Amino acid sequence: MERDLESDKNSIIAEEGHNLWQEGPVVEKAFNKLFNYLYDQNPKVRKFAAETLSNDSKSLVKLIQIYRDYYNTDVRKSIIAGRVAGRKADNGEFKIIHSIYAQIRYGISIAFVPCSCGHCGGMNSGIPVPEFGVYKGYYGQTDYRGVFFLPVLCDICSKEFFIAWDEDPRVP
Repeated sequence: MERDLESDKNSIIAEEGHNLWQEGPVVEKAFNKLFNYLYDQNPKVRKFAAETLSNDSKSLVKLIQIYRDYYNTDVRKSIIAGRVAGRKADNGEFKIIHSIYAQIRYGISIAFVPCSCGHCGGMNSGIPVPEFGVYKGYYGQTDYRGVFFLPVLCDICSKEFFIAWDEDPRVP
């Protein structure tokens, strides 16, 4: 049953991915539908939606804009959008990507880091963080505490955890 639901969702994602290459309002509708799949409880569905969006350069530009626009008002939405670009930059290597890379590729000064989930310990990649976040110790935790923290939807267990710092990663 769950496998059928996953298959159905992935079929819709593939169809909407083709619509990203069209013109007019169908593109906006496809983007919005794919973006909503980034919140799905099934990590495989989220991964396929993210890969589909990241294969379209116009979608990547739009995701970076969402990251910028919502960072101060809806940080969860911002991080969801930024992770698509982060995962694409990381390419499955679970590496730290310094802000100069994002500045050159995406035109924004953010960094991307891997971090283990505070719930399951699973490693998550491509998490967008402030540019100085790579130079200060960070860790995954189950709740929001610390000097600075960001919510992350785990790629393994689908629970929200928080990447946190004991020093503010927004300042050098």
